Parts: sequence; C-alpha cells; structure tokens
Amino acid sequence: MKKSIAIIDCAVKDPALACFNRLQRETQKNLSYHNFPMQGVRSLELEEGLDALIILGSHSNVGDGSDWHHPLIEFTMKSLNSGIPVFAICFAHQLMAHHFGSTMKINPEEKTLEGLREFDLSSEVFGFKGGLKFFTAHNYQIDSLGDDLQILGKTKDSPFEFLSHKSLPYWSCQSHPEGSDFFLENEISFELGEVDRKKGLDSGLSFLKAFISYV
Repeated sequence: MKKSIAIIDCAVKDPALACFNRLQRETQKNLSYHNFPMQGVRSLELEEGLDALIILGSHSNVGDGSDWHHPLIEFTMKSLNSGIPVFAICFAHQLMAHHFGSTMKINPEEKTLEGLREFDLSSEVFGFKGGLKFFTAHNYQIDSLGDDLQILGKTKDSPFEFLSHKSLPYWSCQSHPEGSDFFLENEISFELGEVDRKKGLDSGLSFLKAFISYV
C-alpha cells in the first residue's frame, strides 16, 4: 500500500495548489491536499492512516493569533506523539517553533528576505548532508530557540534556518523546498536568473522526495 502523506496548506491568500500539483506529479505518491484555514481539521480527520505531514507556509504570522493556529498545533502534536513524521515550512516552521518555546521577531528593518537561500546541513537528514538551495520569502523569523529544538542549518540572515526536535520525528525549514514557478512569480519580487531558478526547483524537489521516501 502506498504511503499516505497530507500536504497541509496554511495559505490565507493564494492556495499553494501549484506546489501541491508539482509534488504529486513528480513523486507519484499518495498525497492529499488540505487547506487548514478554510477547512480546519475535519478534512484531515477524514483521511485514514496518514503516514506523514508536510505543512506549508502562509501570509499569516504567529503574532496574528488566528483561530485556526491552535487547532493546527494540536493536530500536529497529536500526530507527532503518535510517531507520525512532520516537516514544517516557513510559517509552520515558526508556528511550531513558538509552540516548542521559541520566540519570534520581525526581520531587521522590516525587510522581506527573499530569493535563493543556500545553506549547509550540519548532519545527515533523509540522506542529505551539506549544501541545500531553497527559495525563500519571509518577513518574520525565529529570535531565540526553545530547548527541545536543535539547529541543523543556518545562514547569516537566518540563524535558525533548519531545525529538528530532539525527541520527536519533527523537522522544519524557514525556506521553501516546495517552491514552484508559480511561487516565484507571486512571492519573490524580482526575477531570479535561470541558473538560480533551476537550483531552487531541483534542490527543493530532491529534498522533499527524500523526506517522502524516508516515511
């Protein structure tokens, strides 16, 4: 039986359907799409036997305190405590880090950090170690880290870029390995060159394929 993996979209603006479609097309795995701000937890509860969660980003932020944030945290923690692996991206990276005791801040000079971010993993993750190249676009970031989390990747402008939990099957990243061409057109305010575009698309997809294979 194919593994069943929930792609949880936290979009409050443009649903990440292009990212989901690309993952579905390129992995040919049993993926299901859930827009949590619109559907809440119910569509996830109707899925039987989920094997992993990939939680995407949002134009929401931790400080919003939106009424769907806490139910998402509860569902994620229930999954983690049942041994279900979770990979969280951008907003979800921040939301779960905050739940695990981290603090958040707006970027210096309230600047959107965007483009292609390159960083090294300090230890092996899903068969990867060393350099990763992901698209990035975010206005907030982690300021201090909760005791249950550890840093596996960082850059000068993103010191908590890639995290894992010390005891739960949880990993997260500030940047966007799921980023598609639609993401580039709508979330990054300048055009990346073709070389960087291909780096981001290929590196991100390879990493997510490795996570999906891991579960």
